[in-house]
Amino acid sequence: MKQASKSFTDNDPVLHSLLSQSSYTGRTGKEHSSTANSTENNLRIIYDFIEREKPSNTLEIGMAFAMSSLVFARYHERKHSPPPPHVAIDPFQTTHWDSIGLIHLEQVGLKERVTLMEEYSCIALPNLMQNKKKFDFIYVDGSHIFEDVFVDFYYSSRLLNENGIILFDDSTDKHVRKVLQFIKKNMSEHFQQIDLSAYGLNPEKKIRYNVAQRLGKTQATAFRKIGSAKRDWNVKFVEF
Repeated sequence: MKQASKSFTDNDPVLHSLLSQSSYTGRTGKEHSSTANSTENNLRIIYDFIEREKPSNTLEIGMAFAMSSLVFARYHERKHSPPPPHVAIDPFQTTHWDSIGLIHLEQVGLKERVTLMEEYSCIALPNLMQNKKKFDFIYVDGSHIFEDVFVDFYYSSRLLNENGIILFDDSTDKHVRKVLQFIKKNMSEHFQQIDLSAYGLNPEKKIRYNVAQRLGKTQATAFRKIGSAKRDWNVKFVEF
């Protein structure tokens, strides 16, 4: 009989428990459905990326219930000393999300490993640039409106170190997919798409991923930054 593939969360009982819950309770006692969570597959990809790439500083846009924040914070807890090298941007953490992400980080003693910027990414990202911050890995999972995703990419492309990784969630969303098409058509010299079948996927899912990739229906899309990504002011524009 074929054994079921082991989940990477089996090595982290807290994360495994949180992902198995159908709802969470916020600071005010309100119940929130867990449907806004990052998928376990995305968390597996993030985990595999950071274990291989060993980033010194990481950033995520969109925190919500902090499942991805927990993966980043666990990594930094093992690899780095304070100050916290992970930054999470979420303007709605203490309002709409009722501090559930912060509660989860507190429960496992990792709140001090994460710097929360509770403002819109169009404000937070320029502030990070102004403070000369740089990151080796950026996870984009905030607003899915086209212009917001584009602005997130615009600033992330400048905050990302050379050879760094940018990972987008919800690649099949039409708004997100449009930004990805722009990157592939106009930024391919500077952002090389990564084959995610080599990251975080068990053997059964690799076949499905390869099919989905050909159909343009993958959940996550990642690029590696090549060089400085500086473009000439009169560079040729390619329709996307």
